[in-house]
Amino acid sequence: MILFLLGLFGLLGAAGVSELHRQEHAAAEAFHAKLGPESKVRVRFTPSGLASLHGDLAAVRVQATHFSLAGFPFFVDPDAPKDGRIKRLQLNLVNGTVNGYLVDRFEAELPAVHYDFHKASLERETVISECGEGKFSLRMSGVSLMRAAGRKFSFLKNPSCRITKGRIYFSAVFGTQSFSLDGTLAVEDGKKLVLTDPHLESSFDQPTRTTLLALSRVLFDVDKDFASPGVLTLEQVEPREGELRITGRIKLPLRPKDQLLIGATNRK
Repeated sequence: MILFLLGLFGLLGAAGVSELHRQEHAAAEAFHAKLGPESKVRVRFTPSGLASLHGDLAAVRVQATHFSLAGFPFFVDPDAPKDGRIKRLQLNLVNGTVNGYLVDRFEAELPAVHYDFHKASLERETVISECGEGKFSLRMSGVSLMRAAGRKFSFLKNPSCRITKGRIYFSAVFGTQSFSLDGTLAVEDGKKLVLTDPHLESSFDQPTRTTLLALSRVLFDVDKDFASPGVLTLEQVEPREGELRITGRIKLPLRPKDQLLIGATNRK
């Protein structure tokens, strides 16, 4: 289901600033219902002059805090009409979770979004029929990474994490012994964050050291851990003081055949 376009119904063909704000408020309420009871949502539409009467919008901006998503449930239905257009679809999601993983900030911009204008204006339902490939950035703090490590590596006890001077530092208990592990991060296959140049301090024997390094090599798999296969492609990871910043490309997938609700196809 397309969460961030539900507020378009009613705007199309409406006139006046008050009607614009009313529809923005209605859209925010729809997002709130989808993003969880703790979410706070704000939606802003930027019209394209008179062209807005025919479903042409310059931008749609969605801002949300304390959100909760099972994945990125945004799809494209390539068979739907393409008479409506949004030049820029912008997402700004702060302090929430994706598939249970803490996300401090997720920002994305998708260009050239086309949708079924007739369905949106008459049936109060928006179906994306085409969408360009966009850019995204994702930020996770040391606390968020620590909780992610505790969830992903459940065999570890008392994990802690910090990010400083371009390296990531972990400490935890494995079995009955404590250890510390640090290294740099790199993107692998556009989907994984892997630990490179690892430095392990422990009293483990060599087989245990080898096993631990192998188990902790892949810190994050965006397809599996975010339950969103094919949506995000990682390009760059940048450890900053106290946080990790990841940038890359976002591409909405085709609607699953067994899903009757809103879906999406991609256009570069």
